[in-house]
Amino acid sequence: MAAAPLAIWTTKSRSNLVSPEAHILGLNIIFFAVAYLAIYPRLEPKTLRRMMVVDLVLLVVLLGIAGSVYFGAGTGFSLLFFEANWWVFTLLTALVIEVPFFLWFCAKWDIDPTDWDS
Repeated sequence: MAAAPLAIWTTKSRSNLVSPEAHILGLNIIFFAVAYLAIYPRLEPKTLRRMMVVDLVLLVVLLGIAGSVYFGAGTGFSLLFFEANWWVFTLLTALVIEVPFFLWFCAKWDIDPTDWDS
């Protein structure tokens, strides 16, 4: 009698550990915490334009990670009043999570959020 193979990394085995929403929210928090506490403070000069370039790269990486897990899986994500797919949930929650980081960072480093080059 042969033993069944052990599945270490599958969506089914991982889903018992954390919900898909918590997984994406955790990724968003980690990405933006690293961006605003480690990457953006090292930018010289600190301008909105340079921050947006880094932000775009981080967002592409974030969507790539989320897509590698949830693309084609048919997983629904709850956004309180409606269900969304993985990329809509990732983008909207990233926006909601990033806004407080952004406002705090602009206030701390005296960056005008309306001027791209200041």
